[in-house]
Amino acid sequence: MEQILIALREMEERVHAKFEKIDERFEKMDERFEKIDERFDKMDERFQGMDQRFEKLDERFQTTDRRQEKSENRHQKIDSKLKHLDEQIGSINFRFNRMESTLNTIAQNAQEDTVTILNRIDSITNSTREDIDFLAEQVGRHEMYFKRLNKS
Repeated sequence: MEQILIALREMEERVHAKFEKIDERFEKMDERFEKIDERFDKMDERFQGMDQRFEKLDERFQTTDRRQEKSENRHQKIDSKLKHLDEQIGSINFRFNRMESTLNTIAQNAQEDTVTILNRIDSITNSTREDIDFLAEQVGRHEMYFKRLNKS
């Protein structure tokens, strides 16, 4: 019986030693889990920082999208104004071409009229010259008669 008691004590000591080893292992595991938890906490902080950065990037992208949208609207307005100006230029070109053809017609008629007027002026000048020559002859005769009358 004593041997049984000794065997039970030895067994109890071995079981107790094993439980202590198990407790030590659990404590080491707890320490490891705490370290892992700390690492996870650090990773969470990093992820939160990354999330904040991504949120800021999203805001920037939204801002750039809004700016791009405004820019596209401005470009559309400018394009419509340019289109309107092109239409006006086309209208002005049409009017200019019509005015140019009218002026060419007027100039052609004016040249013809100028030639006609110059010919008429020439004929009037010739007839006036003939009249002056005739009158000069008449004046010369009258002067001759007048001189004769004065001498007498």
